[in-house]
Order: sequence, then C-alpha cells, then structure tokens
Amino acid sequence: MNQLETLRNKKSVSDWLTAAGIACAADILEIASGGNNRVYKVSGETGTFLLKQYFFHPMDKRNRLKAEFDFLSYIWKRGIRVVPQPISCNEENHLGLYEFVSGTSFIPGSVSRDDLDMAQSFLLRLNEDRKNAISIVGNASEACFSVQAHLACVEERINKVTEIVGETPIDQEARTFVIEKLVPEWTRIKRFIQNEAAGWLEYSLKIGERCLSPSDFGFHNAIRQPNRGIRFIDFEYAGWDDPAKLVCDFFCQVKVPVDSEELAPFVEGISGMSDQPTFFSDRVHWLLPAYQIKWCCIVLNEFLPVSLLRRRFADGSEETETELKFHSKANYNQTLLLT
Repeated sequence: MNQLETLRNKKSVSDWLTAAGIACAADILEIASGGNNRVYKVSGETGTFLLKQYFFHPMDKRNRLKAEFDFLSYIWKRGIRVVPQPISCNEENHLGLYEFVSGTSFIPGSVSRDDLDMAQSFLLRLNEDRKNAISIVGNASEACFSVQAHLACVEERINKVTEIVGETPIDQEARTFVIEKLVPEWTRIKRFIQNEAAGWLEYSLKIGERCLSPSDFGFHNAIRQPNRGIRFIDFEYAGWDDPAKLVCDFFCQVKVPVDSEELAPFVEGISGMSDQPTFFSDRVHWLLPAYQIKWCCIVLNEFLPVSLLRRRFADGSEETETELKFHSKANYNQTLLLT
C-alpha cells in the first residue's frame, strides 16, 4: 500500500477531515510538492483544500507544522489575505489543512517592479503591530539576532557540508568544491565582516529592530492569481528574525532570482520595519556575502543524509542512492554558478 492509500484509509485522518468540515472527502489527489513535504489536493462537499503532510525525523528538530500553522493563524487574524487561510491541523499525523490557492507559479525572469512592491507591502503590513505577536509567534528557523550569530549559523552550515561522503564522481566533485573553493572563500568573507562590523558583533537586536519574517521568502514561494494579485505560501520556517537576514535570503534564493539592482530600493522600501533603519541597511551590506555562502551550502544539502531523507519523503520516491545523486547534479551546478 502506498503512502497516499495509507493516508486515505487512516481513521484518525478521516475523522479529522470530517471534523474540519470536509464531510465527504471524495478525492485526495497528490500534487507536485516542494522539497520537504507531501502535498495533496482535497475535494469535499464544502470545497477544495490543500492538505500538507510534514516531514518529521528525529535528526530534524524543526516542528514545521506548528511553525507554519501558528504563523498563518496570526496573519489571518490580522486580516491579511495574501496568504492561504489555515483551516485545521493534526499534530498526531503531522498534517495541516489550508485554503487551496490556485494560480500560476513564478518562473525565473518573471518578477516585475509591481511584484516587488507587493512583497514589500506584505512585509510592512505583517510587521505593523508585531510587538503584540511576542507571546504568539516563536523564533524563525535559524533566527539570528546578532552579527556573531549570523556568522555562527553560516559556520555551522560550512561544517556540515565539509562532511559530504560518498564515492560517486559527483560526491567527490562536491567535496573538492567545498574544501578547495567554498571554505577559503568563507574564511575571507568572515574576516571582512568581522572587520566591517567591529564593535557590533555581539550587539543583540532589540524587539523594535527585529521583524516577523516569513523566512524562505521569495517568489519561489508565491502564486500569481489573475484577480487577486499575489498569494504568498510556505511558512514552515517563519517567526521572529533579523530583517537583514530576511533581505539577504530574499536576494540569494536560487529558484526565482531577484535582480541585485533591486536590493537598495527594496531595503529602503521596508526600512520602516526597523527602529534603526541605518543599522538595518548596514547589516544587509555586511551580511549579504555570508548569505551567498550560506545558499551555496543550502544547495549542497542534497549531499547530506537528512536532506536526502526529506526529499525522498516529499516525492514518495523509492529511488536508489545513485539515482538521487544523479538528480542532485543540476542543483550542484547552480552552486558552482554562484561562486
């Protein structure tokens, strides 16, 4: 019995869907998903919904379901409607039920100035009354509230990718790239940041300098709707964070890149999120090279055991290790292009 059939036949899931208002879940169709979870389109008497089954593993401590559902619940209560409505969650089975958002995915080169304005507007609206969310929303995944914390976060990722093992040619190529190119470049960049930010390395951001961050924010996690503009999706890493980290990730994500010429106007457009806009802009300048290294490491995660487990969970694949390594080569090539 495959994973979809197991899900449909599980009584606790069936009862939960009924309690959520889906009295007759006639169709549960697995649809294309991201790299971490399995996603289903659920059609019932009361409408169409998105059912998300979250990856869970002892080696991956992030509670993706709680982070996303709590964050979306907060946003929805604020009256912000550019995200999916959260319907219900089932912690026992790591399931979340959401509004089904239809539309068109963004592709590289499709991001316009108007799209960036909508992204800015969403971030500003999200952070208008953020201090009231202190007791509601937790910290983002890998949240950093000092320059030193940012450096430590990237350092940890560097240490992980230096442990790439395997004997296939692509494994060996990745390991050589990490040791001969990535590690020396990181050493240079870390020294640059330590010099530029001297005196601010240990400073901890005050609440007014932090932000509510969607994390993994970008147009790779957005859907264009003809009559409703843009809807932003996927908030499993969301929470309190440094707005400079949000910006750096936004301009470093590789799936739907944003033109680097938009960096300065974007920073200026959301500078009102911080009580110290100049310091916010300085941190972006200091940290952007570090986050370029971080995103090289993210792409190289394909070679690490837990990431492979997560990808295999998401696509339900029974692929062999050799096949998985072959599929990861395209992502690895993207990493090479970033350096």
